[in-house]
Amino acid sequence: MRGFVALDLIIAGAGIGGLSLAMAQSRLSAQPIRVLEKTAVLSEVGAGLQLGPNAVRHLIAWGLGPALKQVAFEPRRLQVHSLLSGAVLAELALADQGRAQQIYGAPYWCLRRADLQQALLQAVQASGQIDLQLGQAWQAVPQARPGDQGEAPLLIGADGLWSPVRAWAWPEVAAPRASGHVAWRALLPQMTLPVALRSDCVRVWMGPRCHVVAYPVAAGEQLNFVAISNQTQEPAPIGAEDFWDQSTDLDWVRQSLLPQAPPSLRPLLEAVPAWRQWPLFERPPLGSAAEMARGRVALLGDAAHPMRPYLAQGAAMAIEDAAELAACLSQQSDASALSSYAQRRWQRCAQVQRASLRNGRIFHASGPFGLVQKARDASLRLLGPSLLDPAWLYGGGPVLSA
Repeated sequence: MRGFVALDLIIAGAGIGGLSLAMAQSRLSAQPIRVLEKTAVLSEVGAGLQLGPNAVRHLIAWGLGPALKQVAFEPRRLQVHSLLSGAVLAELALADQGRAQQIYGAPYWCLRRADLQQALLQAVQASGQIDLQLGQAWQAVPQARPGDQGEAPLLIGADGLWSPVRAWAWPEVAAPRASGHVAWRALLPQMTLPVALRSDCVRVWMGPRCHVVAYPVAAGEQLNFVAISNQTQEPAPIGAEDFWDQSTDLDWVRQSLLPQAPPSLRPLLEAVPAWRQWPLFERPPLGSAAEMARGRVALLGDAAHPMRPYLAQGAAMAIEDAAELAACLSQQSDASALSSYAQRRWQRCAQVQRASLRNGRIFHASGPFGLVQKARDASLRLLGPSLLDPAWLYGGGPVLSA
């Protein structure tokens, strides 16, 4: 049954988070929704992403399952390797025996970001009630101050890490900070690889101060590659969002990663013709609901809680945010819906942010004589499946659908 929604709702940003909110809201309310996006053409930056069952279950509930099954890949298992030796340290079944579906009620998917955004966009356009305005930057409205409780539109900042909505509504909060970590990303057509190098799993190689992840996307036709390091000699630039996606040469891969890569990984790295470099910026984990909602303004996704990629949950948290916010808007008629949303979400998002930071320390463990790495590897060999399967995360909350 469709419920109440504020008569005037503006979503700033048409990325995964903003389109997810528009999609979820359209299924719970017949009222019109405005989505403002500053770019004239939607083109999701990035390469691939992993979506755990906690996010996939919402996408399926919104009716996107058939479309996404055409472009997603369901990996058989997660394999964790030592970057130094190549040895398998631990494994977790995902699609094998339908494990993820049976335990969590939804599969584990790997997709290209562009494919997920396109599916959301097509669903939004087909809804008939969402006014998507491309090439239309959100502009602060003087009478709609963040603390107003009057009739100004409810404003949702789904506009990413460098959110203009956040900068306007929370002017006292500092800009994102450089983490010192840098990601190199690439996509490889699997058909161009020798059969022995093709994959139907998510594979992770953990090494001192760096790690590599590879997994299939585009229905298995491409292999998404990510190498992340906090040992690069090129410090992450500080200050402008323009630095976040850059073409780069292969020097770091050749000089730092290839020499320590095992024989099983080296041919894959050598097959990458070009990499995109992404310095990683961040904010501290959320400390209160007040950091997600203020008066008639709320934040969603990376605008509210950017996180390091060591738990593969950035997009998933935006999708969860969208489901929860849509539910709150269907139940409450004013800015109290935004306050309720923030109260329900901030602690979970902060927990995921902290877990991502902790995973980064584990992934990149280093220390004298390799003692920390050896302890990590021994723990993975002994307790692998239980360490790799965060039930608190994938269980998520209730599925919210029409």
